[in-house]
Amino acid sequence: MSELDDRVVEWSHGPWSFLAVSPWERQVGDLVRRVARGEYPPSWRRNGSGRDFIVVAPVGGRSVVIRPYRRGGMARYILRETYWGWHPRSFREFRCLLELHRRQVPVVAPIGAAALWMGFGFYGAWLVTLYVDHSLTFWEWLQRRPAREERAHVVDLLAQALARLHTAGARHPDLNLRNVLVQRDPTGSVRVVLVDFDRVVLGKSPQSPRVALQRFWRSARKLDPPATHWTALDQQKLLEAVERYWANA
Repeated sequence: MSELDDRVVEWSHGPWSFLAVSPWERQVGDLVRRVARGEYPPSWRRNGSGRDFIVVAPVGGRSVVIRPYRRGGMARYILRETYWGWHPRSFREFRCLLELHRRQVPVVAPIGAAALWMGFGFYGAWLVTLYVDHSLTFWEWLQRRPAREERAHVVDLLAQALARLHTAGARHPDLNLRNVLVQRDPTGSVRVVLVDFDRVVLGKSPQSPRVALQRFWRSARKLDPPATHWTALDQQKLLEAVERYWANA
């Protein structure tokens, strides 16, 4: 927990509910409300198009990501950014990330979460995390055709990350090439960071990684139908490495 305090603060302000790790309380409330109003200072970046976007904002020498929740599938045409229930999805994802971070799984560091209540259990949701500097998605990184040694190293790091994730008891419903980040810092050090934990469930015992890796392979086939960048042999090597690390955890 080198980047985060263990203490979580929860509070409400009018129709808003918030969670944040200390000492990010003030920043989280301000950041989310500004994004909800569509107020982006020149120093902020809005990445993405249409309704699916994130906002990257500098805060005290660091950058953070504010992600509004948006529905997928057919529901996006009806409810769009509106959800229903008394336990906001952003709060569940925040707590899941925080617990995985505590268990030393290489996930994006959670800063806070927010819900704007609209009455009768309907709400909008936002998540705030630390920005992963100098990173590409695994899919973007593959398209750069990395050298064999770097490729082998990153795939091994990914295998370790996925083994830790499943040893921690996580069940990931949408593991894909775009919710894995490959970070290379200015010193040349490389690491893998897992992102997007909406609907991830933490069980009480280790989970087999096979189902999640099948989803990972399906996502690769959608992005790369001819298997130019990620082949069946690559997938098999990843599966074998994940299961080896998982069995030895």
